[in-house]
Amino acid sequence: MRFLRDRPVVQGLLAMAAVTLVIAGGAGLGALVLTSAIDPGDGSGDAAATGTARPSMYLPEPSKSKKRGPGPLISPGVQPRQRAKKPKAGGASDPAEKEITLEASPKKAGSMQEVTLQGTYPGADGAILSIEKLQSGGSWISFVGVTTRVSAGEFSTTIQTGVLGENKFRAVDTDSDTTSNEVTVTIG
Repeated sequence: MRFLRDRPVVQGLLAMAAVTLVIAGGAGLGALVLTSAIDPGDGSGDAAATGTARPSMYLPEPSKSKKRGPGPLISPGVQPRQRAKKPKAGGASDPAEKEITLEASPKKAGSMQEVTLQGTYPGADGAILSIEKLQSGGSWISFVGVTTRVSAGEFSTTIQTGVLGENKFRAVDTDSDTTSNEVTVTIG
């Protein structure tokens, strides 16, 4: 080993390799001991033999379950948030009962001035109404997500717009798509 005496760098590398082997061997042996202490089975790793369950990718075979309760909560073809019409005294429901009427105040406003949109929607307490604005192309779009809830047959909300000229708005029931009359607000 005479050639190592004159080469201190090689001596250092060999010493580092030896220390690494000792540390790795000790860590491996420690892991083996810990694994045996945690799972004192027969070493086969079989969960049935040790009585412990382990996570796996095994999926059980599907089987029919016993039917419980009256069935599904939502029947096919029935909307979950559908509201039943209240019949009149004669047993028939009045079609005008579900009409949304909308008014705007003021009808003429400055740019970004608050405009109150209010109205009535009899027989639809709890309904959510979305405010829509008529675009220049003739299509209606939701007005910046403005919604209002009907309470005691009435609703009210405020909007602001900076679009100059005539602006048309309407209210739409988000459940039934029933629409109100159009109201025009002149901005500018």
